[in-house]
Amino acid sequence: MSSHSMVGLDRLAGRGALMRLTIVLTAAVCVLALWAVALAGSASAAIPCGAGGVFSQSGATATCTYSYTGSQDTFAVPAGVGSVGVTAVGAPGGSATCGFGSCGGAGAVVTATVPLPVGTNTLYVVVGGTGQAGAGGFNGGGSSQGGGGGGASDVRTVSIDDPASLSSRLVVAGGGGGGPSTSGCVALGGAAGDTSVTGPGDGGASDACSDGGNGGFGGTAGGNGGTGDVVGGVDCTGGSGSLGEGGNAFSPTCQKGGGGGGGYYGGGAGGGGEGGAGAGGAGSSFWASGATGTSLSQNTSNTAPASVTITFASTGPTSKADCKNGGWRTFGDMFKNQGECVTLFDTD
Repeated sequence: MSSHSMVGLDRLAGRGALMRLTIVLTAAVCVLALWAVALAGSASAAIPCGAGGVFSQSGATATCTYSYTGSQDTFAVPAGVGSVGVTAVGAPGGSATCGFGSCGGAGAVVTATVPLPVGTNTLYVVVGGTGQAGAGGFNGGGSSQGGGGGGASDVRTVSIDDPASLSSRLVVAGGGGGGPSTSGCVALGGAAGDTSVTGPGDGGASDACSDGGNGGFGGTAGGNGGTGDVVGGVDCTGGSGSLGEGGNAFSPTCQKGGGGGGGYYGGGAGGGGEGGAGAGGAGSSFWASGATGTSLSQNTSNTAPASVTITFASTGPTSKADCKNGGWRTFGDMFKNQGECVTLFDTD
């Protein structure tokens, strides 16, 4: 065989080895990428706080904290957990003319430890939105051309998209009533979390520029809308609240009453008129039968945002030390390796 032929064969052999090496390296990269994806998925699955909840842990007590996002979030119930502690803070009502003194009311603060229905795997967490000038807050705040009602914050067992969702709520913190849009007089939105009141608050009357009623616990119906004037043939009485929804106060011919706060039952909207308007009533709060460690109070601020915190007994490791020296293997299928276990505590 000629020297040229030998050189050609050597080149072919070299190219073949290079191709085989490239294939092997490509396969290795793909395997590593798939392993990394699986590892990341498994590590995130070990934390039950859904898409937006923030996880923390102190000893054997774990916590998921949720802030307002404008949509529901989830809590994946860990195996063996039969009850959870909940602290829910309702959103404040909105203000269109707070500079003149007609401000929205504060939301409620509710704490309770609630037993979970048998078979519950997922809880749905809904954090209320603050009422706005011209719009109600997310999760039941009544709309208004004045200040909208604040949305309720709650934890439920059925997704918000399901018609049965409202009846599945375990804990509810009512939202504050909205302030009216009027410069001629002053009216304050009702505050949620008033222990001296049963049910949601009624909307304030327009003639007296009345404050919205405070919201308390429970109730059997929404708050009544505040009495309004008849302007240009339009009845400016505020809308009544209903299950989960604050009353609306929309009428372009009237002074604008405040919207009712969302809640277990929603507050009534304020009445409108020619010379004044009433503020919205606050929504009521709630906890399910069998709850322990319960408390209800008004938020100390009528501008503080809403939130939900879920506390539960951790069934996994309580510190990084529990993960080391093979400790991660003692938690069943929760982790694939020590690194996943340690990551659970890297929340900074």
